[in-house]
Amino acid sequence: MAEAQSRLRDYFPDYGSRGSLTDAPAETPRTALLEQYGSIVEPYEPSLSERIYNFAFDALGGNTATGLDRQRIQRWAGYPQKIIDQTALAGITDYSQAMQDYARGDALSGTTNLAMAATSLIPGQQRQAAEEISNRLLKGTFGRTLDTSNIQIPLRPPQTDVPQIPFRSDTPAQSVSQPTKSYVSWDTMADEIPEYDEYGQFVDTVTGPEYAVIEKVYVDPSERGQGKARSMLRDTVAEIQSNNPGMPVRLNALSLEPETDLDRLVSFYEGEGFSEMPASEGMDFIPMELTGTPRQSVPDTPAQGQSALRNLTDAPASALSGNYTDRIVQEYPKSYNPIIIDNYVNQGVDPRTFTAGSGSKSSDPRVGQMSILGGTNINIGDPRMGQVKEIDLGDYEGYPFFTSMSDRAAAGDVILDINGVPINVSRRGGQNYMFDPESGEFVWASDKGVVLKSKGKELSDTSFFKTAQDLKKTYGKDPLIIPWTMAPTGIDFSTQIGETMLSYAKNAMSRADLKSLDKDVKNIIPEWKGIDSPDWTVSFRNTTGNQRKAVSDLLDKKYVDKGGITSGIARYANTDVDLRMARDGQVMNVGMVDTDRYPVTDNRIVHPTYDTGLYGEGVGRIGGDVQVFELLPTARQLMGISDPLNPARSALRALEMKPYSGIITESTLRAIEDRRR
Repeated sequence: MAEAQSRLRDYFPDYGSRGSLTDAPAETPRTALLEQYGSIVEPYEPSLSERIYNFAFDALGGNTATGLDRQRIQRWAGYPQKIIDQTALAGITDYSQAMQDYARGDALSGTTNLAMAATSLIPGQQRQAAEEISNRLLKGTFGRTLDTSNIQIPLRPPQTDVPQIPFRSDTPAQSVSQPTKSYVSWDTMADEIPEYDEYGQFVDTVTGPEYAVIEKVYVDPSERGQGKARSMLRDTVAEIQSNNPGMPVRLNALSLEPETDLDRLVSFYEGEGFSEMPASEGMDFIPMELTGTPRQSVPDTPAQGQSALRNLTDAPASALSGNYTDRIVQEYPKSYNPIIIDNYVNQGVDPRTFTAGSGSKSSDPRVGQMSILGGTNINIGDPRMGQVKEIDLGDYEGYPFFTSMSDRAAAGDVILDINGVPINVSRRGGQNYMFDPESGEFVWASDKGVVLKSKGKELSDTSFFKTAQDLKKTYGKDPLIIPWTMAPTGIDFSTQIGETMLSYAKNAMSRADLKSLDKDVKNIIPEWKGIDSPDWTVSFRNTTGNQRKAVSDLLDKKYVDKGGITSGIARYANTDVDLRMARDGQVMNVGMVDTDRYPVTDNRIVHPTYDTGLYGEGVGRIGGDVQVFELLPTARQLMGISDPLNPARSALRALEMKPYSGIITESTLRAIEDRRR
């Protein structure tokens, strides 16, 4: 342990400066942590990040009462609604725990946790070596041959307790030798499960049931491409099940080499009957568990000239991990009356479209209004846009992209009337905004604070335009923008819903009721000049989303019986027909951003609701039900999403906070296809 402590000075120079095994570092590496990570929470929230850091460093003085507890911090921070940098959290948590260990005189635990903290600060083989030190200290096997991710390194005689490992980056490469044989390593384990009291305070740990975990599957380069990994894995599973009947079998999907694509690796294991499990903080692998049987082997690569993503539109609904309609129904609130669900689903529309009211005062769809849809006639004008071409994502392999949330609003035409009552509201999108001729040279529109979000005098790294510029700089190509579909009520933020309801009211309600309506609207929008004002639409568009929702809620709750229409009918009239039964998180259209042209802010030419436009053009439409988290394997891992086809609402909420980026790879495309087999 003395040598382990000595080696740790490579990462914490002030470590053990007083020479005693029980000495904690003289100072914390707070500066290094802050410089490395800046903020532990994205989007940047300095107050929350600072509080987490303060909790961690309180432990330096042995203040165990306020020392960082990871679960407590995550609960307090609203994880995963707020995206927490797991590497930063792991680093400061381990350092905090090390300080507490030293404060109570536990040098072994302190050194172990300090080594674990080091792994969050250093790269490559150094990181692997430090990880192995912490693992060996924990298991009491320090002094044996170290296996740092398949790097075999001999040690001095055991009594010296000195590992000869390449801690420094200038260690000669020839001192490291690769293994020459294929192997599978596995072990039996049992989790230590923390128990908390009713106040959320830690009480004790209990040992959970045993399970087998396959830690590594390594195939020597000379034996690859021959099905070796598959046969070794199946033999290992058979051995475990034979010797330990009924014991759960887990597996760590771990990239042992830089060129190994983790998404493709997961797809391989899924083909062997394993399913993803929620990932814990700080994991650099994806945990999986055996839940099925191996499927028939498939070729490692698609046939020549064939895309890795093929025939998605021909995939049966049942291929998407269960019946498509059933999966959509799972998204509906459990409070919904089954009669309501059956009624609207049978008509091909998501029942959430008919949520009563709008905004914070909305409520479940009303049973008494179910018959309204059948008696409603919506007259749409001639389309402004032609047929959107369908594209194969495989044609864009190697392209960077970023995501944006999108409501379900239709685009490219005008609502002429509803039940013969004049409306004349232009539908501007939504997903199809990028193909609507009225959008001009813009591919996407949003609020200025999103497209050109600033940080000081510069653009924030989470602004759409800076994200697009950074992707262009990194990959040499203008990035794709791939919007994902929000819930049906997401459309309420746009001006189209309120304008549709107000237009209907103006042309259907009595003068007395319109006078009452003007008075009520003015209580919401002080600048409101009245429904008869020639520029009432301009007045309505210059409002906040909450004001627009409040007006829609008012019309739905108070004026339907006086000749108005429900918010549900207004949503239905404005919703893209292709998205009436879409799942939350579904991607449909793909555009390309022109990073050479600076965005324009002017809602008179960009969009009635959103004032800032990104230049670019629509590329085409993806066939089939592709979900956004299928394109984001890293985000999926960090958020612990085991099934990308069925992400939790909280995960989609996290995507609303900032653009997430990635690159279209063959492994991503193959994984999408494999999930539909």
